[in-house]
Amino acid sequence: MATKRELRKEMIELRAAMGEAYRARTEAMLAARLLGTAMWKKAENVLLFNATYREVSTKPLIDAALAAGKKLYLPRIKDKDMEFYLVASRDDIGPGSFGILEPTSKVPLPADFPFDTTLCIVPALACDREGYRLGFGGGYYDRYLAKRNLRTVTIVYDRCMVNLLPREEFDIPVNAVITERGFVVGRDWSK
Repeated sequence: MATKRELRKEMIELRAAMGEAYRARTEAMLAARLLGTAMWKKAENVLLFNATYREVSTKPLIDAALAAGKKLYLPRIKDKDMEFYLVASRDDIGPGSFGILEPTSKVPLPADFPFDTTLCIVPALACDREGYRLGFGGGYYDRYLAKRNLRTVTIVYDRCMVNLLPREEFDIPVNAVITERGFVVGRDWSK
């Protein structure tokens, strides 16, 4: 089995080789698939990430959450921790750590945050058939998810699905994985 480092390199190269038209078409399908689910429609709060050029674009999801009046939170990295902050409009997003756009808001998740009405969309370079994902290696989401009971989903290109990823004891699988073909892992639990 390839190491995470080898797979990360392979997935980055695979994405770089995808044509612009293919990526745009597939990312539109991925967004439409997620936005059509009951889990998205019923979520009052959305924890989302601002995608880098190596990840599936989340711009349509950010725009959809804001347009639907959902409470949208994006992560900010500080040291080895990640915390989510409220984003009420695109004006609340600016340059942040690692060249990634982050929330400029000073409003973190409240102490009594209703995680049961929240959908967390988790980034991934690749996923396997059990919901384990390959990220960029920082472990921010695994540490965050280990401390909270959240409903999690990731969207990933079907080409980036593998049968089995290497795992470590701290890796946390997502509840559902959606590709352009639909649910590959899990199901729409909000129906």
